[in-house]
Amino acid sequence: MNNTTTILFIEDDVAIRRLIEFKFTSAGYRVLLAQNGEEGLNFAQAEKPQLILLDLLLPKLNGAEVLRRLKQDDGTKNIPVIIFSNLSGDADRENTLRLGAV
Repeated sequence: MNNTTTILFIEDDVAIRRLIEFKFTSAGYRVLLAQNGEEGLNFAQAEKPQLILLDLLLPKLNGAEVLRRLKQDDGTKNIPVIIFSNLSGDADRENTLRLGAV
């Protein structure tokens, strides 16, 4: 990835959003921030970022549903999605990989 890369970070925790935004913008990336699943899905469809960092525990639309919809949409299905979550159980990991996370 280079400095023209856009990263969408979908996370409801303000402090974590600010930290990620600071780290990636300091490295020269364009960062889009969404505070809930619905907003994140809309950003992804409108902006077509090169990478999505996605929390699973989100208001309005949970991360698994966002991932499912992203991977069913021809405009977003090829965007790599990395799960960024406190959930670490095997079932959570297997489910998100099955849905298309990398």
